Amino acid sequence: IPDQMTLKTIYERISKNIPTTKDVEPLLEIDGDIRNFEVFLSSRTPVLVARDVKVFLPCTVNLDPKLREIIADVRAAREQISIGGLAYPPLPLHEGPPRAPSGYSQPPSVCSSTSFNGPFAGGVVSPQPHSSYYSGMTGPQHPFYNRENGA
Repeated sequence: IPDQMTLKTIYERISKNIPTTKDVEPLLEIDGDIRNFEVFLSSRTPVLVARDVKVFLPCTVNLDPKLREIIADVRAAREQISIGGLAYPPLPLHEGPPRAPSGYSQPPSVCSSTSFNGPFAGGVVSPQPHSSYYSGMTGPQHPFYNRENGA
């Protein structure tokens, strides 16, 4: 993909391969509104291009642990269906060969909490808690809301 190709153009090329019904792709239930996404890509100034994604990709955050758990459950269910002899479309991530490392990649330490120079610098460690940390609580289910008052 050329660095100057717009994200809208990329999306238009691949959108026909993206499942649109919950029957085919159960995770659509937790996905955002596709129309809002299309409007965002169309009206964004400056226009986002592939190079923008490549620049920020090394610093993207991991998926929420609960979302990771849901995805793992869906994959396991698909494998069980496949074992039972029923054909199920493969996940898009498994269709292509592995990607070569990006020319814009940075060492993992560049985006780590220990390299952060902000007001909480000095080796701040922020491990992601297991999803049960969130799901078993009452009230706001985010670490920010459940921190001690002295923080």
